[in-house]
Amino acid sequence: PTTTTTTMKIYIAFVAFTTLQSVGAFMAQTPKAKPVVSLAAVPADAEGFGSSALWASPMSNVPATVSNEMYFTKNLDTLPPVMIQGGALRTWSFTDPELERVLVSMSTEGRHINANIKLCQGPDNTPQTMDITIGKGMIRPFKCVIETPRSETSAIFIRNVGPLEYPIMARVGADMAVTEDVYEMNDEYTLQGGAIYSVPFAATVSSVKVVLKTDGRPLRAKVELIQGPNSIKETIEIYTEDGLERPFCTIISTPGIENTVRVENAGSMEFPVIASVEPYVIEADDY
Repeated sequence: PTTTTTTMKIYIAFVAFTTLQSVGAFMAQTPKAKPVVSLAAVPADAEGFGSSALWASPMSNVPATVSNEMYFTKNLDTLPPVMIQGGALRTWSFTDPELERVLVSMSTEGRHINANIKLCQGPDNTPQTMDITIGKGMIRPFKCVIETPRSETSAIFIRNVGPLEYPIMARVGADMAVTEDVYEMNDEYTLQGGAIYSVPFAATVSSVKVVLKTDGRPLRAKVELIQGPNSIKETIEIYTEDGLERPFCTIISTPGIENTVRVENAGSMEFPVIASVEPYVIEADDY
């Protein structure tokens, strides 16, 4: 009888345990809490969020709620520089439809600048391109203005086509307070297709402003800085599909003596270019 009683107790305990397991299978399970990671808590890389994409693109990690005032500035020197190694490509994307002008600058620690810049607006639409070659990027940094009118999406592509040993420091900013004064020049000279326009400058001129535009036709030109007997220190090749809507403006540093800026209309006879070349900064002559 004792054995029978023990067996019955074990059987009853087993049935009770099985019943509880069956009932638990039909009970609502409380979901496990998932960790929430805030973008503000994620540490930025060595270059920071604002380096490789100053304005958030769909592929960037910049929060969409970041104010544009953090990056939109007219003073390029206040922007963090982006290092572009030889052969690398960096992209800046803009999604503000009110943006109509972009400022670009490039420099090095003393080595060459060999790069190309493209303005892309939509798929397979590149309305402006530039090829830049500069002997010493420290004393002759590159600065230009790129117009981006009537476009909801614009992107600036900068590719360092030089070797790996020649990195480039690039800065890209946006000018929201657009004024036309940047293209106002005192003298204008019309260059027919294939024509060349040269302007020499005194040693007191430390930088020169160059403006190129057309009457609405495409613009294809080459700007060169020559120092001494035909020693080319800087070359800029420009193409713009509409020289009236997207004129070209650059500031060329002219250290030393015997500097000459030469502008060539690389287009055909049917596409004249209106060129203006004037001193931008003149230093005091102490002699």
